[in-house]
Amino acid sequence: MSMGCPLLDQLSHRSYDEDGTHVVELDITSEIRGPRGAVHGGLIASLADRAGAYAVVQASQRPVVTSSVALSYLAAATVGPLG
Repeated sequence: MSMGCPLLDQLSHRSYDEDGTHVVELDITSEIRGPRGAVHGGLIASLADRAGAYAVVQASQRPVVTSSVALSYLAAATVGPLG
């Protein structure tokens, strides 16, 4: 399933439904790690945005657009997959 744009679609990811929950997972590869080995926060925000948009579309049966996102990062993402 698409991540929402051609750039993000190039990333190694999976999306599937499991027990009534939609799951989006992103593999952590050397291409998406920063100099200190952590995944860039923007990619994590995109993953969260994609999962949230999917949930809203499923509930409303209408196209959606994100107007704002606020995240608090508690620790660096260095192992995965991220989901």
